[in-house]
Amino acid sequence: MRRKSVVYIAIVLVFVVVSQALRYLALEGVIDRCNTDGGGARAISACTELIRRSPINFVAYYNRGNAYQDLCERDRAIADFTKAIEIDPQYALAYNNRAWTFAQIGKPDEGLPDVEKSLLLHPADARALNTRGHIFEALGRTDEAIADFRRSLSQNPVNQDSQQAVKRLNAGPQESQTAPLGRENR
Repeated sequence: MRRKSVVYIAIVLVFVVVSQALRYLALEGVIDRCNTDGGGARAISACTELIRRSPINFVAYYNRGNAYQDLCERDRAIADFTKAIEIDPQYALAYNNRAWTFAQIGKPDEGLPDVEKSLLLHPADARALNTRGHIFEALGRTDEAIADFRRSLSQNPVNQDSQQAVKRLNAGPQESQTAPLGRENR
C-alpha cells in the first residue's frame, strides 16, 4: 500500500512539473514578443497577453508602456508606467520613462518628481540624467539642465541627445565631473 502511495505521489509530481514546463514554453514566445518586438501593436498585444497571464509582471507593463509611447499614446503609456511602479516601487526605468512622457506632453513639472526618484534609485543613470536635463530645460532651469546633460555625457559620452542639448544651450565643452550638481541629494 505504501509503495502505491509513493508511485502515485511521483506521478502527480511529474505531471505538475511537466505541466509547468509546458506552460512556461507556451509563455516564453509571448515574453519574447513583449520584450523584443520593437514596439507597436504586436508588442502591445504580446504584453497584454503576458499581463493577462501574469498580472504582477511589472516588466510587461513597462514594455507595453514603451510600445504605447512609440505609438504616441501617451496617456496609456503613463498608465502602464504607473502600474509597473505600483507593482515594483523600486523600478527606476519606469519612473524615468513616465517622467519623459510627462515632459513630452508639456507637463515637465509632473515629470520632475519621477525623474528625481529614478535618480535616487540609480544616481549615475545617463538616461535619467538626460531626462532631467530636458525637464530642467523645459522649466527654464538652464544651468541645471546643462549640468545634467554633462553628467549624462560623463556616463555615456556618445549620447547624441545630450551632446545636441549642450550645443543647443550654447554651453562650451567642460569636464562633466566638475559640473555643479545643483541638487543637494545627488
